[in-house]
Amino acid sequence: MKKQKILVILISLIFILAIPGFFLSADCPGPTQTEIYGHVTDAEEDDSLGGVTVKAIIGDTVIETTETNSVGCYKLETLENNTTYTLYFSKSGYIKKTVSVMVSSPPQLQDVQMNPE
Repeated sequence: MKKQKILVILISLIFILAIPGFFLSADCPGPTQTEIYGHVTDAEEDDSLGGVTVKAIIGDTVIETTETNSVGCYKLETLENNTTYTLYFSKSGYIKKTVSVMVSSPPQLQDVQMNPE
């Protein structure tokens, strides 16, 4: 009986661990195939930054805008595959930051650190 319980527990753990994204935080949604996602932190304190505006831009055209959640996570998901975007990060009290990223499969992780002004 004890061996059966252990076996059931082990099989349950295997199924849980096999679920994609199981260990991702509920506050940081998992990626889809044509997106850029990441985490924004304070460069000096290494604290997560909520309320950062994140824009995906091509040339002078803003393609998508989002904001980091309370734990600094963001996701831009209406992007075209095999396309390069300039990401523009801004928050009051911080130096603006730009990063160039190409969207491809698999999704692109782009973590960013912002410096206080």
